[in-house]
Amino acid sequence: MVRLLVDGTLTEAASGKRYENIDPATEEVLGHTADGSAEDMDRAIGAARRAFDDTRCPQAFRPIPSEDDADAPRIANDSPYGLSRAVCSADQDRTPTIARRIRTGSINVAEVPPGAE
Repeated sequence: MVRLLVDGTLTEAASGKRYENIDPATEEVLGHTADGSAEDMDRAIGAARRAFDDTRCPQAFRPIPSEDDADAPRIANDSPYGLSRAVCSADQDRTPTIARRIRTGSINVAEVPPGAE
């Protein structure tokens, strides 16, 4: 039985309903899955909102200006949120050099229109 993961806990659907999980190639029933409803979705969204509000996550998604080219990688590498980063600048000659000095899973390099920085 596959249950729902809500607020760090595996639970049954609020309705108790399940559906068959069927292999499309053989039409064999592989198991049963909790049939989540709007109530389950509301619980999951509430848990995600609490987690977002109770952690540093909001800070991880906002742009952080840097003093200079040496400061940008230091700021980016000093965060525990390292799966993805972005380097944005109106000067596209600088951004690849900065991006190469950042430790992350993936990085986006974006051009910012002059005056928008």
